[in-house]
Amino acid sequence: MEVKITAGKNIRAFRKLMGIGQQEFASIAGINRSWLAAIERGEINVTIESLERIAAVIGVPVNVLLIEGADKWPRVSRPK
Repeated sequence: MEVKITAGKNIRAFRKLMGIGQQEFASIAGINRSWLAAIERGEINVTIESLERIAAVIGVPVNVLLIEGADKWPRVSRPK
């Protein structure tokens, strides 16, 4: 599977595990909601900087977002 598709699937899965919508997640991460949606669909190449922001919101290292099945790892919680 392409890395951008894997990353997108993981980001979406983690976001849903956190129980927050795209708008709130994008706001916390400091990115545009429509851009987050495109990332989650694997439609665009995301920058390392954006991956770092997204990973920080989720609470995982960046490399976790690039591993197939990473969303099966221990659950994450909603940020405070």
